[in-house]
Amino acid sequence: GIPFDPQQARAMLAETTYGSGDGLPPLEYTTFRSIFDAVLIAILEMWQENLGVEVSINPISQGYFDFIEEQRGNIFDYGWVADYADPQNFLDVLFHSEATNNVGGYRNVGVDALLEEARTEPDPVRRLELYQQAEELLVEDVAAIPLRHDKSYIVVKPYVKGWFVSAQGNPDFLTVRLER
Repeated sequence: GIPFDPQQARAMLAETTYGSGDGLPPLEYTTFRSIFDAVLIAILEMWQENLGVEVSINPISQGYFDFIEEQRGNIFDYGWVADYADPQNFLDVLFHSEATNNVGGYRNVGVDALLEEARTEPDPVRRLELYQQAEELLVEDVAAIPLRHDKSYIVVKPYVKGWFVSAQGNPDFLTVRLER
């Protein structure tokens, strides 16, 4: 991934049109989370401290996805949960330039070509290699900034046997039995 390097970030910012003027204009971070979210506040403070950019928080509780699809604001939260355990359900769905859920408007012809080739690649090993190459380009381009990966916990009594949860978090009750 991209290392934390405030000095390099300031140098790169100086090379842009913003670097020759008054710096970045104030930005707006649109979120569906509470404005008191500790992770969000820490990020905004780091941007202010390291880059001198002022970011206001715009919490929206209703019509959030309509708001960001209209591409209002500068930065926004976007969460995704896979419908099935396959890289296609993240990479192709969120980052192909023609994907409906590519709400950030990311475009890279190299990524598109890799994703299109992976869609129809019959060899599973080669297919995963193609997705990995696309992921590497996405990381290089900083197409998104992953902030969190949620984790769920399930408490099961010791006499409940055969409890199984799929990679998507769905329980399979067909194998469950009680042993007392």
